[in-house]
Amino acid sequence: MIKILTRNRFNSTRYSDIIGIKLNRLLRKEFIPNPKEHIYIETTNICNLQCRFCAYRKSSKKKVIMSNEKFYEIINNATNSGYDTFGLTPIVGEVFVDKNFLEKLNFLENHKKVKNYHFFTNFTLANKKIIDYLIDLKKLKELFISIYGHDTESFQRFTGGNEKIYTELVENLKYLLEKLKTRHLNYELGFGLRTYRSFESLESCSTELCQILRDILRTNKRSHLIINKTYYNWGGSVTQEDVKDLDIIINEPTKYYKNGVCSLILYKNQILADGGINACACRDAEATLKIGDLNNQSFEQIYSINNKDYINIIENQQKGNFSPICKSCDFYRSIYKNYDVYTKYKKEFYNLSEFYQCLSKK
Repeated sequence: MIKILTRNRFNSTRYSDIIGIKLNRLLRKEFIPNPKEHIYIETTNICNLQCRFCAYRKSSKKKVIMSNEKFYEIINNATNSGYDTFGLTPIVGEVFVDKNFLEKLNFLENHKKVKNYHFFTNFTLANKKIIDYLIDLKKLKELFISIYGHDTESFQRFTGGNEKIYTELVENLKYLLEKLKTRHLNYELGFGLRTYRSFESLESCSTELCQILRDILRTNKRSHLIINKTYYNWGGSVTQEDVKDLDIIINEPTKYYKNGVCSLILYKNQILADGGINACACRDAEATLKIGDLNNQSFEQIYSINNKDYINIIENQQKGNFSPICKSCDFYRSIYKNYDVYTKYKKEFYNLSEFYQCLSKK
């Protein structure tokens, strides 16, 4: 059985949600996932594609690949500070641009204090060596492969890539399929299909890419496909004008009810490729929510009650004062709502007072 989900990228503003959030705030019911559970590490902020619906095309940040030595140091310091789960997906970027990415994965696989990790890839830069290595990973929890378009024409229009890159993607998926026929994965394998709204279904699609995806989903029981119908606005930096000829919908930046600090800046921070730490690992492509720099600060100094850069962001959001990137963001999660994704991943919850207690007193 093929598992296909349809995802509308929409942050609900239903009256029931608004009332629920207001009521939970009144009752001081807060839902903050464990702030020490995991942290994101951006090994590179470089991408080989120029997707029309992504903020990468507009980012002015210096392009960096993190050295292995810096990565190893960060992992050691992070695990000593209590983290054991790592997300390796860049805010914007492609992990396999880093030619040493497999060496970094090997370090995680063999680190006694690392529990698991996960990441997204567009899979165009993979090859047989990479796929052979990925198949046998033990600590990888989830691998997500983003598929842009369903044929050569749509791939090129969505990504700015060429036919050669599309062909390489198809060949990589074909090789992955052959490996899956005889090998069992220890992790979940997800595919995100991003193509035209007029795309009818995977079953009715006759392209080679669609056939391979169907075969993978039937072959590997731990695989699923998500078809996106709407797209995030990246804090307002991506608009409908950017994709006006792509037959997709970008969420409007003004429709989202915000009440209380966003839980994502409390438990989903990102260590940037240049060593800085950003409060948001999701949509702040310019790192405007930077809370520290591991090049001259320790984890204890950054995650401290005395770190005003971090505390001020939290307190301002609690008061309703959101920065421009947060004000327009459609990925916001109020600490006063228990989201479905928390149930899926069986999150344990902290309140804001307990969060502050997790911070260093130094």
